[in-house]
Parts: sequence; C-alpha cells; structure tokens
Amino acid sequence: MNQEEVKEAVLTEDELIYEQNQTELEEMLASGKITKRDYILHADEDLHNGYLDWCEDNGISDNDESAERYWNEIVEAGEDFSDSMSEEEYSEENAPEDDGKTKGAEALYADWNLNQTDKVREMAHSHDAAVVTCWRYGNPISKDKNECSNATGLDKETVEKWWNVADYIYGANGCQPVTPIDDKVETMQSIINQFAKIK
Repeated sequence: MNQEEVKEAVLTEDELIYEQNQTELEEMLASGKITKRDYILHADEDLHNGYLDWCEDNGISDNDESAERYWNEIVEAGEDFSDSMSEEEYSEENAPEDDGKTKGAEALYADWNLNQTDKVREMAHSHDAAVVTCWRYGNPISKDKNECSNATGLDKETVEKWWNVADYIYGANGCQPVTPIDDKVETMQSIINQFAKIK
C-alpha cells in the first residue's frame, strides 16, 4: 500500500477524535462512568499531552492517582496551557528533545520494533490483531480484556497478545490520532500493515 492509498484509508486530523467525543466524555465524567484519567487521556489532545509531560517532569507514573493530582493542581487551578498559547506555539515550546522518545506509546513502538520483531511481522498480517484493535478503537476508554474477548469471540490469550496494537499504531504515527474511515476489520488490517514496519 503506497502513501496515497494510506491517506484514503485513514484520517490523521489531530483533533477530530477529541472533538467528536468531548461532550460525551464530559457527561460520562459528571455521572461517574469514567475516571478523571480516562477523561484527560481521551477528551482533549493538549490536555492529554500536557498530562503525560507533567508526569514525566515530576517523575511519576501515569495512573488514576497521578491523574487526580494533575486535575487538582493544573486543570481546576486554571493553569491549562492550552488557554494561553496556540497549538503551534505549544508544539514549539514543549517539543521533547530528540532523546529516543522513550515514553508511552512511542516507547512501546520502539521496543516492539527492536525486541519483538517477530511479533511485529506477525501483527502485520494477523486478522486477530485487527479484530482486537477494531474493538479497542470502538471502545477507547475500556480496559476490560474479558469484555473484548466476549465481544470478539477470541480467547483471552489472543486478546492479551494483541491488546497494545492500538498503542503501537499511535506511537508509530508520532502520537497523533489515527482515525479509520470505517469500522471494518479489513480497513484496520490495512492500517496495521502500513505501520508495522521494522526499521
């Protein structure tokens, strides 16, 4: 698949997924259906990136407790950087140094390409990997692998094996959202095949 064909298969508009989901996520947060961490990671790209940078700067792990602290110290205090500078200014001001990009999805992407090359090659042509990833794209907040197994009919071991493919794709795309044009497994397989490249 060449670059033009990939452009037809995916949309990479940075804010699309966030704009579509933000209102729904706000309602879910208010009703207690999701945690503040879920909201931070999925509602707004600047908030998401700011939180991960904050975790790294403070030497703490990404978890619910950290998200709660970030919410109290940054979000509710009105110190969210997205209000004080444009997206372009933020990108320039906060762009990480070229240090191998060792955090989050980029770290997973690098690790798989370096240490799990057989898995990446298998993933490129795995129907099961595409099925699991389709489910995760359709359920972006869920961490329930049992639910995924029940919904897809795949055994838990298979779900576990391919659970992080969605994160691999995110890391492979420079931590920019990749939005499929539809929810077909074949479309997801094409996306995975495009990004599953051993460097």
